[in-house]
Amino acid sequence: MKKIVQILLLISSINLYAQKIGTVPLKDIEVPYMKINISPRGSILKPYQNKIFVDFGQISKQSKVRNGFIYDDNGNEKTFNGIVDALNFFHQYGWELDNAFPLGCCDPTAVSYFHYILKKRKVKL
Repeated sequence: MKKIVQILLLISSINLYAQKIGTVPLKDIEVPYMKINISPRGSILKPYQNKIFVDFGQISKQSKVRNGFIYDDNGNEKTFNGIVDALNFFHQYGWELDNAFPLGCCDPTAVSYFHYILKKRKVKL
């Protein structure tokens, strides 16, 4: 039983290490704040699947926008079941929601897009 628990812990830690934003492992990001935007890209079969765009200051020009999405070890973009799923995902890596605000004008007929500002949690000693 002890061996099974150790194997499961090893597999779960590999999964956390595998997540990258562009080419940077998520666990290696050493900035105090980052901004995420949810991008609804659902299909007919998966209408609630969303991709998250992450900005922590890594994008210097338009051709580098691809570096703002989250990828697994296989190079596939990670999808989320909405913003709460994404916030729970980032919480595993030590981030917490600091602020959320709408993007652009407040047209009541427009789709609402929000910026979510995350900050790195302070380690309690």
